Amino acid sequence: MKKSIIKTVLTVIIGLSFSSCKSYYYQVYEVNSNNSKLQDNSLVYENEDCKVIYNLWSSNGELKFAIMNKTDKDIFINMGQSFYVANGQAVDYYQGRTFTSQSSTQTTYMVSSARGTGYGSGIWSNNIYTENIQGIINSASSRNVRSTASSVSTKEKEIVCIPAKCYKVFNYYKVNPTMVKTCESSKDFPAKTCNVGNYTQENSPIIFKNRIAYSFTKNDVADKHIDNSFWITTITNYSNKEAVEKYKSKTECYGIKSSSNNKVFKIGGPNKFYKLYQKQGSGYIDSY
Repeated sequence: MKKSIIKTVLTVIIGLSFSSCKSYYYQVYEVNSNNSKLQDNSLVYENEDCKVIYNLWSSNGELKFAIMNKTDKDIFINMGQSFYVANGQAVDYYQGRTFTSQSSTQTTYMVSSARGTGYGSGIWSNNIYTENIQGIINSASSRNVRSTASSVSTKEKEIVCIPAKCYKVFNYYKVNPTMVKTCESSKDFPAKTCNVGNYTQENSPIIFKNRIAYSFTKNDVADKHIDNSFWITTITNYSNKEAVEKYKSKTECYGIKSSSNNKVFKIGGPNKFYKLYQKQGSGYIDSY
């Protein structure tokens, strides 16, 4: 009798441990563009005045871009005439917001300084392709914001100046697509990879545009503009094993050697972005 009870308890514990086990997957969206080309780990648009440089690889597709002034004169970006457009709906970049830099779990969309150096390459940080599942989950599930005693508030500028031969990085919005579910376990939770959609510009589920207005004088109305359009061409599901690999980095400073173990994406690219999701139990999807 005693052995039977112990056996039953062990069976229940094992069953619960399996049911609570989580497997992670990535739904990856590849995009095409009307007038940008792959160059230096970026999608690059260029005219006689400036370069607009994108790297979309991020959770939910952050539309992060750098504007590089090629000229010997200051360029003024008119954010009041610049828009993020998703499937025809325009959202103003300038909304008169005040941003506060503080210690919190809150995500804010704001103009930020560029990471890295170089002209036409090295703008994006190397850790953009580092996998951080826990960081995404913690950010997505957090509800409370804790601030430190000290903070800095910055008033949003309607007109942003980019000095001659310099660049600035902008980051306001996310593409944030609706996850595509096939309701077939082998496709939604593949052992390796599974293609779940191929699209043209005409039938793509999301077409998004970055419209930038600028001039060489600080006027209320800009006399030049750039339109960069993007659309999803392919959607592919990846198991975590197929998406990432282990990477050991080694450094040496003043004769002291150190190393760190990380996981990096095998599938990343400037013309792609992803949604992280998980399988928990039977046929359950939770995305971040």
